[in-house]
Amino acid sequence: MKREVFYIYPFIFKYMKTLPDNVRNTLDEMRSRSRLYLEVKVIKGQYCLFESRGVYDRERHGSRKQTHYLGRIDENGIFIEARHRSPGIAKRRYVQATKTERLILEHMSSDCRAPLAEISRRAGLRRSYVYKRVRDLEARLGIRYIAELNIGRFGYSYYFAFVRAKSLMHGTALREALEKEPLIQLAATLNGRYNLLVCFLAKNELDAHDFITRLIKFSGLQRCVAEWHITYALFDYGFIPLRDEFFELLRERVWNKSRDKPRKGADDLLYREYVVLKELNSDGNADFAGIDRKHRLDKGASQYTYYKLKKNGTIRRMSITMSQLPFRYVGLLPLRMLHGERLALSEEKLAEEINGYAKVLSARYVFACRIGAPYGMLLALPVFGEDDLRIAEERLAARIKGAKTGRPMVVVGMPVGSLCYRMPLH
Repeated sequence: MKREVFYIYPFIFKYMKTLPDNVRNTLDEMRSRSRLYLEVKVIKGQYCLFESRGVYDRERHGSRKQTHYLGRIDENGIFIEARHRSPGIAKRRYVQATKTERLILEHMSSDCRAPLAEISRRAGLRRSYVYKRVRDLEARLGIRYIAELNIGRFGYSYYFAFVRAKSLMHGTALREALEKEPLIQLAATLNGRYNLLVCFLAKNELDAHDFITRLIKFSGLQRCVAEWHITYALFDYGFIPLRDEFFELLRERVWNKSRDKPRKGADDLLYREYVVLKELNSDGNADFAGIDRKHRLDKGASQYTYYKLKKNGTIRRMSITMSQLPFRYVGLLPLRMLHGERLALSEEKLAEEINGYAKVLSARYVFACRIGAPYGMLLALPVFGEDDLRIAEERLAARIKGAKTGRPMVVVGMPVGSLCYRMPLH
């Protein structure tokens, strides 16, 4: 089969004239962001994009070309990122954590502001050992300390958008298009029935409708041919960390005393409350005295505000998130509710499943939430071994009556936001 090859280097443009305008524009944009050579091969009428580099070959005593497939560009100039199959994802290298380290993570995720002496006492480990392991885990997993907030206190709710796209933008463009929206807290590319999962905040269904309409029509996603399925998300376990950009929207809820509004409303925030929430979301281990100095608050104001926010339920707990989760990948398992009477008898078993599996060491759900389309649950499972997702599906099918498991999906990337691995204490 004959292949027509175009080499796109930062300093060579002559071959780009033979490409369609939309394809050439996309290549030009990607070339400006890539440090490597980009090679386009026209295979069966499709423009396939590769990264090309030279690798030294000891046997030949010279350089040989090595290429890596990135995806293809359609006629509309939309880059369709290469999708990987689940077995390939399962074989990826990941940062492993021992049983003792997962025990430490368990206590850190329950209260990240607890002193290391308290964590070592609860875990039954030496303080010096815990201190060393915590510092190592922070570096290996990219741990960030955050506050788990009750967004209902601010008048918001979580919503999911499941997107099935014929052509999805490449990772960089997708991230840039979604990062601009402060209401979006998480975006994950998927392998399965859907291509993309977007978690966003809205005050009600009407606001959710308006937000999705704006996202489809006026954002960088307007060129994507896709089906959108929107549903609410009520979290029974776990949570989606809030991005710092969301607090720019929350600023409008700060109460300023005026003639029209002499008293603070029930839904308003004091300035010191807003400051403490924002700082702890950025750094859950921030020093209260430092917050007072930074924002010119009275001495002890931020510490008093922190305990007040915990007492009224605005701050549920201080937890952690990680840039590198200590397992192979995240599997999404839909659970459809079919028979109410049988399901009612299985509620306790379902709660046991959410808390963890007996046959999979320290496997806990990343999150478990109720959704409305279709009515049921979405379970995010951390997968340590190749059979974990199958075991979870079989156990749910065997133990939970009145419900049916859907086709599992796999998270292959997270352009926006992060996930937590919060394990319950027993």
